Amino acid sequence: MESLHKLNQSNHRTLSGIATSEYFRQLLDRSPHIKHVLCYVRAWAKAKGIYGTLYGFPGGLAWTVMVICVAELSQEKDEFTLLRIVFKLLEDWDWSVNAMSLGNGPVKRTANDLDAMIVYPPMNPISNCTHSVTPSHLSRIQTELRKATISLLRHKTFSPAALESPLRPTPFFTLFPSFVEVVFADRDPALAAEWASTGLFHLRALNDALSACPDIDKSVIYSATIPFSFEDPTFLALPSLDDAKDKLETEMLLDRDAEPPLDDGKIKASSFYIGFSPTKSARKNPQPTDLSQIFRDWANLVQETGTKKPTSAIRVRVLQKSQIPARVTGGSG
Repeated sequence: MESLHKLNQSNHRTLSGIATSEYFRQLLDRSPHIKHVLCYVRAWAKAKGIYGTLYGFPGGLAWTVMVICVAELSQEKDEFTLLRIVFKLLEDWDWSVNAMSLGNGPVKRTANDLDAMIVYPPMNPISNCTHSVTPSHLSRIQTELRKATISLLRHKTFSPAALESPLRPTPFFTLFPSFVEVVFADRDPALAAEWASTGLFHLRALNDALSACPDIDKSVIYSATIPFSFEDPTFLALPSLDDAKDKLETEMLLDRDAEPPLDDGKIKASSFYIGFSPTKSARKNPQPTDLSQIFRDWANLVQETGTKKPTSAIRVRVLQKSQIPARVTGGSG
């Protein structure tokens, strides 16, 4: 362990990752009951759409640390009982007061700890592996933990039915009344694929901006990319952001010199969705919340990254739940 701290940052990350994997392998081989509970919790988190640092949720490392921490604190050997303890303790964990660290359990946060959720990996105890989790994402995690706890507490003993219910996927489009749809498109298939892979990176900034809006209660990035061929002739109709000022809330384009689409009229595109709930005061306001400035600032940020290509276009619009296309919801909206 001491030798790891003498390495430069890059080598330290590489070797600490290897050491962490080996540490977990040995620990879980010695404790198969923890391993089985961990496999279930990770499958549950994926089913509920609360898994992956790219989407603002804990990744595999963080969920592993959390499950092992709870197992160490409880010392419970029965798998089903431990599973219920894991969900209940994580649901009740006060992340505003305590961080979580292997071998140390609860660790008091300091005034400099600004992250919504702090989980320290074993080989790098000063690096938070849940730094991407925002308050809105944490709220979604705690909601799903609460549902799982209630479901499991209905069963006093293990049964297949007890484990099946929490694993049912939560349809994303049933969670929020409103959505921001962001479509990245390009006539060049290779560039369209690049947008699909980098889209979530750009959406993190937009999601954070929406979360900070006083009229918005929650906002969470949808953890899936929906590829499709776009045939809407208005997609590239507006030549500049300035011309789109009056339409920003329903449609916004970044293109300033858009060319006509290909002969087949199709543009390769990928769509991403951010679900949000207006606050009570915003819902009572007869005038809808104006998100145009948030969209405009985000558009400028995307342009400054240099990722924008001359053939590319981005459309942003606000949709209500009933307006989400069926090809996106799969009938679950």
